[in-house]
Amino acid sequence: MALALTIAIEVPIVAAVFEGQRRRMAWTCLLATGLSNLAMNALLPRLFGSYDDFFLVGEVAALVAEGVCYIAASSPRDV
Repeated sequence: MALALTIAIEVPIVAAVFEGQRRRMAWTCLLATGLSNLAMNALLPRLFGSYDDFFLVGEVAALVAEGVCYIAASSPRDV
């Protein structure tokens, strides 16, 4: 449920921000968000004992990873 809600919110925002590349960036968002959500829910809970540590590290890692994906996928004029 959380993944579906996140995708429903983030994909239209990313598509709106990257006007010249809506389709490519929407797919990039979908892939990056899906992979970061999978990593956060499948991998990180095993590495951290407390929920606070897991949540903080997961959100920061997702932010950085998704940002890198957007930079890699976008044209220079849109970054």
